[in-house]
Amino acid sequence: MNMKTSKQFLRLIVFVLLCAMLATTVFADMGPKPSVEVRVEMEGEQRAFYATLLSKEKSTGPHSVVEPGSESDTWWREQLSEQGKQAYDAMQQYKDPDGYYFLGEVFSCSGGSFVWGYYPPQNFKVLLWFPDTGELVCSESLERYAFESVFDATLSGGKLSVEKDLDISGKIASFLARVAVTLLLELGLALVFGYRKGIRFVLIANLVTQLGLNAALAVYAHSSGSGDMFFFLFYLLLELIVFAAEAIFYCFTLAKTNEKHPGKGRVVLYALLANALSFFGGIGLNLLWPMVF
Repeated sequence: MNMKTSKQFLRLIVFVLLCAMLATTVFADMGPKPSVEVRVEMEGEQRAFYATLLSKEKSTGPHSVVEPGSESDTWWREQLSEQGKQAYDAMQQYKDPDGYYFLGEVFSCSGGSFVWGYYPPQNFKVLLWFPDTGELVCSESLERYAFESVFDATLSGGKLSVEKDLDISGKIASFLARVAVTLLLELGLALVFGYRKGIRFVLIANLVTQLGLNAALAVYAHSSGSGDMFFFLFYLLLELIVFAAEAIFYCFTLAKTNEKHPGKGRVVLYALLANALSFFGGIGLNLLWPMVF
């Protein structure tokens, strides 16, 4: 690849980036939605229970306050077993002291957890009903903190305490896994291209770009999720930006470390292939380990 070809290729990359930034947003009810998962641990023996989230607002997505005797009331009740209907009635009749609303959604929980996976309320309380005693237990007010919010609830002494499960160690492990895969792929390719003397430049470039790229991915996944097409498009856009930055950096640092092939066109090709490997390696890692992002 000569200098003229390299410049043309870089112009193409800039054009693709501009097109991506100018793309209009299409709104549609597709792709993953925000979710709230609550994991309940109990003092003593784990008991079966029914659960719901009481909402601070009267509606969220397709859910809204259910008036007794209405069509929606009839529809919600028809989805439940006889015991589920008892839970539904108890939750509908519950009067929250802070005015939170019952929206009709009831989860049967025998394994100790439940997930509201379609437009859960932003501000809510966790309400549990136990069929063996008819007891209702309600938490303090909570708020969704991420696209996929996970909470750990503990029932002790008749009181339900709920805390965020931020999984800091898991996030650190996933970050290190992504960086390790990227470094292995790009360092290995650098050796194939004959840049053994320039390994330090590859390390410097990747430590800087991977920190920025993974921080941006973490923010996106935290706020918008990581399982839809838009996440991977955002990932691709970031990789294109990283490729352009690394290609420029390598032209000034890496090119001359291979005496047989000191041309800048070769390092641009290396940067392209390295980032392609990194991108597809990251996707592959995400498929094997879904929690990696």
